[in-house]
Amino acid sequence: MNARIVGTVLIVSGLVIFASMAGIITGDRFLILVGAGLIVCYAMYGYRTGLLVVGTCLSAVGIFTGTSAYYAPWMRGPLLFLLLGLAFSIVYLVETIIGKNSRWALYPTFGLLGVFGLLFLLRSDHPVLNTVWGYWPVVLMGLGLWLVLVPARR
Repeated sequence: MNARIVGTVLIVSGLVIFASMAGIITGDRFLILVGAGLIVCYAMYGYRTGLLVVGTCLSAVGIFTGTSAYYAPWMRGPLLFLLLGLAFSIVYLVETIIGKNSRWALYPTFGLLGVFGLLFLLRSDHPVLNTVWGYWPVVLMGLGLWLVLVPARR
């Protein structure tokens, strides 16, 4: 890594940590500010994808910790997966806009959003879905049997 990037990250982190220790900002705002600082470093120092990924994910977790108290307990898990999926979709959109090939970011996006949808559906109070939820280990065993018995195509 470039020394300027590391120096900037250390300065921003030090300021945010000092403000947090002084009681000026809370934990959720701390995560959002560190994430925003990493996103600014991404824009300032040559569009290094790692800075954008960590910055958007930290901001998503900060938003989650700041807003999770307003939601029912059963919605908190799906909300975290939704926010992380949106973080990776932002990575894909930003990298596509600047002309980089970032199709890899779609895989965690769809995976996390799929887990969000599955958790959201299975945690609802629908009687059919609650019955199906009780048999999810059967789905795992069926998938395992399929992987064992169907020969791999190479």
